[in-house]
Amino acid sequence: MIVLVFMTFVDLFVPAFSAVVVLRVVLSYLMRPGTKVMDILAGMTEPMLGPVRQLLPKSPGLDFAPLVTLLLLQGLQYLLHMLF
Repeated sequence: MIVLVFMTFVDLFVPAFSAVVVLRVVLSYLMRPGTKVMDILAGMTEPMLGPVRQLLPKSPGLDFAPLVTLLLLQGLQYLLHMLF
């Protein structure tokens, strides 16, 4: 029962978080940093993107943390489905 609840949470969280990350990436090209919308999106995504960003090498002008984070989350979701 608990595994089913956990898997349902993961199945809801990964696509929702992915959508927020994609929205943040797209809006980062259209809006200035520091706006209320960007601050809200950063507050929602930075707890997961920040640690990934610290592990990746610096690349001027490009931030691969959203891509790597989404790939890790989807890989984790796939692995959990394989195990349970």
